[in-house]
Amino acid sequence: MIFIQTTLLGCFPTAGFSAMARIVQPDMRSVASSFITPIATVIGGGLTPTLLGYMGETYSFSAGIIAMGCLIIICLVLVLPLKLLDKLEDGC
Repeated sequence: MIFIQTTLLGCFPTAGFSAMARIVQPDMRSVASSFITPIATVIGGGLTPTLLGYMGETYSFSAGIIAMGCLIIICLVLVLPLKLLDKLEDGC
């Protein structure tokens, strides 16, 4: 599973930017992508490992992994009601 996870990790940005393009109007896509990329880097590369380390020192690593799994499931549920744009306006 570790090898499959790292292999599929390269596929996520394509799907993520495609979904972002269907959510945001064409004239705001550059702004949205310029905000999404750094925020995702800070959360994925900074906050997540820090919180897992904190949970590992304070409680246990399994509690941190369970909390992270619950957070991922909650975010999955929050993504479901997003409305994708069918009729897109022309961008600049």
